[in-house]
Amino acid sequence: GVPADLEAARQAEPGGLLVTSVVPGGPANRTLWEGDVVLEIEGRPVFGEVYESVALALIRLHPGVPTDVVVLRGGARRPLQIGTRRAPDLHPHFDRVHDLQAGSLPRVR
Repeated sequence: GVPADLEAARQAEPGGLLVTSVVPGGPANRTLWEGDVVLEIEGRPVFGEVYESVALALIRLHPGVPTDVVVLRGGARRPLQIGTRRAPDLHPHFDRVHDLQAGSLPRVR
C-alpha cells in the first residue's frame, strides 16, 4: 500500500512513478530518494500505472547526457538533474537477467 501522506500528495499531483529503490552507485544515487514520486522526465509526464508513459520518456534519453526530472518530495515539486548510463554499464548481467525476466523476446540493438 501507499502511505497516507503520499496518497494525499498524489491527490493534489496525480500520476507519477513511485521510487521504491535506488541503485547504489547508479546515476540517480543521492539524487532520487526512496519515496520520491517521479512526475516528469525531460518534460514528459509519467504514470507508474501506464508503463508506456515511462518507456516513451526513457527511450529518448542518451547515455552520458544529464536528464531533467521533476519529483514530488515532501509535498512539493522539485526539479532535479540526473546523469544517465546504459543499463549494462550499471549491472554487468543486465542483458541476461532482462532476458530471463522478459522471456525469450528478441533484443533490438
